[in-house]
Amino acid sequence: ELIVSSPAGAAPAAQPAAQPAAAVAADQPPPAAAPEAQTTAVAQAGLCVIAFDDQNMNSLYESNEGLVAATQFDVLEGSAVVKSYLTDGSNEPFCFFDLKPGTYVVSAKPPSGYKATSVEKTGVSVAAGQTVNVTFGSIGTAKSSKPNQKSADTTSIDGALQSASNPLSRAGGIVVGVVGLVILLGVGAIGVMSARRR
Repeated sequence: ELIVSSPAGAAPAAQPAAQPAAAVAADQPPPAAAPEAQTTAVAQAGLCVIAFDDQNMNSLYESNEGLVAATQFDVLEGSAVVKSYLTDGSNEPFCFFDLKPGTYVVSAKPPSGYKATSVEKTGVSVAAGQTVNVTFGSIGTAKSSKPNQKSADTTSIDGALQSASNPLSRAGGIVVGVVGLVILLGVGAIGVMSARRR
């Protein structure tokens, strides 16, 4: 209760009648609370792709191998394509930095006139704040036959080297050598025996 005293002889000033607190609360909406910042930043995951000319057809991207244009990359989440990129052969690796953390399949299709030297579908898992690199090798179909083409001279030399390094060929050589030694010893023994009889 609030008591206001006035100077002696002065009439107290009229005070407005107070309304009950319950009535005020029922007639008026409660004051709006200040909004709280509940935004939580979810760290995104990254996925970088690169298509390279796999000159030695070993499926590994090496510093001396160039980039390949017109390779189609699709990033799938389940069966849905969530990201796509067509390489231009000069601005790679290309990275998708706005993926949510999870498991994806990266599908790569080589351009016309090329064949894949890497698997065409790769499963990857990316965590928040992590970036995963996917490389895809391919080689022009005209180039792919060159490493296996040899001249007749090279083939005959290679065949001789292969047979010499083949374990069965070496075993056969040992058997022939042992048989030859037995024959020589046998002939020598016969010679010695016939010389004694005389």
